[in-house]
Amino acid sequence: MTAKITNKILSLGSQQIEFPTSLTPGANVTITVGAQNLGDPAALAIEWVVSTPDGNPTLHYKTQIADYLIRTNGKHYFAGPVLVLDTEGQWNINIALFTSEGNVIQTDSYNGPLVYVGNAISKETSTIPKPAGIPHPEESMNPSATLTNINVNEIINKWLTGWEVPNEHWTYWKSTIDLQVYAIYPASLIAMGLKPDTPAGTWESGGRRHLAIKPQWLNPGVIAHEQAHNSYALLTSDQKVGYSNVYSTLKNSDPTIRLLYSKNQYGLTNDVEGHAEVYRYIGQWMPEQLKIFYPRLL
Repeated sequence: MTAKITNKILSLGSQQIEFPTSLTPGANVTITVGAQNLGDPAALAIEWVVSTPDGNPTLHYKTQIADYLIRTNGKHYFAGPVLVLDTEGQWNINIALFTSEGNVIQTDSYNGPLVYVGNAISKETSTIPKPAGIPHPEESMNPSATLTNINVNEIINKWLTGWEVPNEHWTYWKSTIDLQVYAIYPASLIAMGLKPDTPAGTWESGGRRHLAIKPQWLNPGVIAHEQAHNSYALLTSDQKVGYSNVYSTLKNSDPTIRLLYSKNQYGLTNDVEGHAEVYRYIGQWMPEQLKIFYPRLL
């Protein structure tokens, strides 16, 4: 490889966002791709094709081999025309980078997601300053908690207020989701696959989402994690793919997510647990690109 792609950027007004990312419909964006020459001084060129969620090519951008040379280790940025994100779903891009050192050859490429376009159910910004470190630290299990000395409504309210769940969704989380606290899980849940020593679990049955939890684990953080699972269940299959594409980049680049996983790797088990752990520990201060994938929570 004599040249490589170093940056993949979507520009939205004054914002510059590495893609893949997520945005709301109607955004006017431009694509910028950065390249670095690794070999002898050479000319560079680029080509990309953007496809809409239904797979149709909608933007074809191509440059000719430049008549000037990029020095060894020098960088060059290619900026394309305006792209209107007018269709919900996963947009993709195929990028090819070329170099000329006598012959024109393709030296690097990217073929994958560009942006997930969709509407957030709620778009609120936290009014609480972001705490240093992990915004929502883990609470300890309470070994003395029993069915007779817990206050379920109080704990639910602490989660709703602490994670700034929009008020219009409180009824959904308090009434539509069936939450039950068990000292011992009934045989029906064990038969369904819930292990006796599992702190909490969620599932869907009879057209309704359910949450079961042991009293010792009834705290706002565990509730946040489990309700994130219930929120994830509201996503369509395409939205889940969109989440995974955005999350796969951010889990390695966002400082707070990286800090979380340096201390607790459970969210790396799979993307579903990652979705829940990001909400449980980072909550309303998660990267803006992810918030669209947490319906009724953010």
